Amino acid sequence: MAWIHLPAVAWGALVEMAGWVCPLTPLEERLRWGSAGAGAPPGLVERLVPFVVYPEGLSRPVQIGLGVAVLVVNACVYGVALAKRSRRAHHA
Repeated sequence: MAWIHLPAVAWGALVEMAGWVCPLTPLEERLRWGSAGAGAPPGLVERLVPFVVYPEGLSRPVQIGLGVAVLVVNACVYGVALAKRSRRAHHA
């Protein structure tokens, strides 16, 4: 799973740090608009998630910090997992 997860983490961090829009977002919006029909009110998720993921006043330095934080947290988690795996292999 790491071989799938690591590129996704790198892509997510790059999109955040570069200030890009994820290419899946416009696709998702088009699909939702097409399936919901014109004038359909937004659901709870559509109303709340943007404020959590992209709060007002999100500056470039904060975006870059979030991208770096994603990379650091993942590096720590994978580092701990690899260390445990290495210890298990060494003791087996």
